[in-house]
Amino acid sequence: SRVSIREKLTRLTMQQFSGLSTDIYDELMRRKNNKTGNDFFVLVPFLPIRQDFHPKRNEARQQLATLLNPRFKDLATDVYFELNRRYP
Repeated sequence: SRVSIREKLTRLTMQQFSGLSTDIYDELMRRKNNKTGNDFFVLVPFLPIRQDFHPKRNEARQQLATLLNPRFKDLATDVYFELNRRYP
């Protein structure tokens, strides 16, 4: 449930939460760029692998692409509320 997800977000370390919020933002931009249909952009099916990230983080970044839009919106909203809680 969303309550348990919000509770889990509160338990993330600053580093973990920073990484998650960055990944959510990157995924949002990927979806936005794919949606524009701009001829200069190639449709990207998921976030690219970054060599400077741990393999588990790269896997989690790719899994964000599998979330349907309503679920991704819920997650992004939960991260936004946690961001406001941590940085009032």
